[in-house]
Amino acid sequence: MIPIEFSWAIFLFGLLPVLFIFWLWIVPFTDKSTIRNVELNQATWHCNICTYIYIVFDKKVISKCPRCGSLNKRSESPAD
Repeated sequence: MIPIEFSWAIFLFGLLPVLFIFWLWIVPFTDKSTIRNVELNQATWHCNICTYIYIVFDKKVISKCPRCGSLNKRSESPAD
């Protein structure tokens, strides 16, 4: 068994939750889970009936709103 002083044990066991909370705070800011703005603009849909904004990653012309169920047509933008 490795000998360790009581104060060091308290310090190490207190440091572990702090490191875990820091890890939970820093993970959302990494680039792994972000979507580029160009892809997001192509995938964003706006429902004409309930004004709900939702994301569809398929390149469809017509999409069904997940909130109200109405069909929406992709609007033509100058960038397309």
